[in-house]
Amino acid sequence: MKSYNLNFQLLRLEMKKKKESIVWYFAIILVAIIGIFAVYKLLKYEDSKLRQNHLTNALFISKIIQNGDQFLLSGTKDDINNPYYRQIKSRAYEIFKINKKYRYIYAYNRNEEGQIYFYFDCGNNLKLRKKEATPGDIYKDAPEGFFAVLDEQRPVVVGPYSDEWGTFVSAVVPIVNPNTGEIDGAIGVDIDASTWYFDVISSSALPIAVVFIFVIVFLYRNMKNQAKITNLIKENEEKYRRLANNINDVVITINLEKQITYVSPSVFKTFGYTITEYKSKSFNNIFTEYSCQKIEQAFEELIKERNGKNRFIEAEHFKSDGSKIWVSVNISLLYDEDNEVIGFIGTIRDIHSRKIAEEQLQEINKNLEQIIKERTKELHDTLQQLEESNYELKMLNENLSNESKKLVELNEKLMDSEQKLRYANETKDMFFSIIAHDLRNPFVTLINNAELLDRFYEKMSDSERKKAIHNLKNASKNTYHLLDNLLVWSRSQMGTIEFAPYEFNLKNLLLEVKLISQPQATAKNIEIDIEVPDDVMVFADENMLGTVYRNLVTNAIKFTHRGGQVLLGSKPAKKSQICLFVKDTGIGIDEDNLPKLFSLDKKISRPGTEGEMSTGLGLIVCKEFINKHGGEIWAESEIGKGTTFYFTLPIKDLSKN
Repeated sequence: MKSYNLNFQLLRLEMKKKKESIVWYFAIILVAIIGIFAVYKLLKYEDSKLRQNHLTNALFISKIIQNGDQFLLSGTKDDINNPYYRQIKSRAYEIFKINKKYRYIYAYNRNEEGQIYFYFDCGNNLKLRKKEATPGDIYKDAPEGFFAVLDEQRPVVVGPYSDEWGTFVSAVVPIVNPNTGEIDGAIGVDIDASTWYFDVISSSALPIAVVFIFVIVFLYRNMKNQAKITNLIKENEEKYRRLANNINDVVITINLEKQITYVSPSVFKTFGYTITEYKSKSFNNIFTEYSCQKIEQAFEELIKERNGKNRFIEAEHFKSDGSKIWVSVNISLLYDEDNEVIGFIGTIRDIHSRKIAEEQLQEINKNLEQIIKERTKELHDTLQQLEESNYELKMLNENLSNESKKLVELNEKLMDSEQKLRYANETKDMFFSIIAHDLRNPFVTLINNAELLDRFYEKMSDSERKKAIHNLKNASKNTYHLLDNLLVWSRSQMGTIEFAPYEFNLKNLLLEVKLISQPQATAKNIEIDIEVPDDVMVFADENMLGTVYRNLVTNAIKFTHRGGQVLLGSKPAKKSQICLFVKDTGIGIDEDNLPKLFSLDKKISRPGTEGEMSTGLGLIVCKEFINKHGGEIWAESEIGKGTTFYFTLPIKDLSKN
């Protein structure tokens, strides 16, 4: 039973991988928090230094503006004609020439109503000077720091704040009367907030770079170790998964409470149940009553003996449609790492065909015995009559000869039917194997991204959420496209698709296909062109031909890089036919893979230029529908330059001829 324990090993590997991932995520989060905190402290430190420098420069500018004199402005419009007012503004403009970072230099005071009014206001350039306040103008949006300078009589740095002139960081120092020592107002120097942020960040660039280099080095070393562990787990996981998925028998594990804890994917092919459906069933629902009794008896014997031997049981198993089939059940004990019994592991093999054959063989033997008895009696009677009639014996021999020929013909028909049935079963098995594999990948993507959003939604950035939602959308569209092709193909195999060809204009159909495919093409900046004459008529089933074109155009877009082209055109063909093609400028197909494109048992599956899922089923559907029209389909390609799919159709109803 070692081969059957591979599924148990697979479950253990998955748990180990999750544990390693959780530890790794916590390490990343911890390092990221430390890095962000360090950057924050550096930025705060540089901001404090710049504020101190700004305040020092403002004190120096205040001394230049006052020039040791008493402040002789009244704060009214009469100051405009005051030579002292013009002299102060001239000094401010000279300061702008020295330091172009300053946007405004101004002086203000507070009136009896507690409002801030301007003594003067100077802008750095002509554009800013148009917005200068005049003496006596009220500053309605004055920040609280402007009042604090007057109340506390000490210089401060205010901001960033926003007002009608912009967003600034201001250094404000009190104007001290040199004669009385009283506060006559305050002088402010503004710097744009954007310039301020740039200075803070540029001053912190080197320390931040050091922090980030440390974080990157730490993450790199840990990523290398994590990659080694992940690769080892992936190798083991892939090995066990391949073994589990390639076993034709159904592998199950059952706990001591008789509950099914694991079932291999082959359960769907064998019994028609999904894994979830099967695991939710009880024994009474999947085996007949008598079979359940035999299996439970085997459980009791295994637990009692514990000698490592298996139990082989032939039982009747219910399928999802309610029918019963014969199976052989091979059961043994399942142990944990401490060699304690935790349940049972077994394989279920479909032996229905063998049992039916055995029953049929028994019936045939019984019939043969009866026939032999009858023929023996007939022969005895015939021998008695032989002397009376040689003619009758001759006629009897002829009848036996005819019956023998019929038996030979019947045997040949049975062998032919058996061969066709075997081929149909092999095709069906191959098809369901493709579907089971290709349907699983988009659902894994859906589940992983949904779980990611569910668990980490609040912690994710907007870009990360959009990326997860984008992945969900792509996986859903790919799954829908696969299921649509599957439905069309299965209906075709069952003969439920009506084939109703008639003569119609090809250009109208191509315009409709282009309209349907345009969103997919626009997303990759791919141009779809149609080069078919307006008067071209074809004799075909319009629904089937539309399906063919949609599959070919979808594939062309999928395997074409952004900015490429998809061309729908036609070219001359033999009489009463038209040759149509879908050409792209994509990645191309290897020459060895071209003959495999339309074969179900030689499936080619590869991702598109942006990771789009591809199953190859669409081309199988295309071949089916083109063959129904009596046409042919083939492909020509060159790696790196693109692929062209050609197919032929009749241009009139050939059955009338």
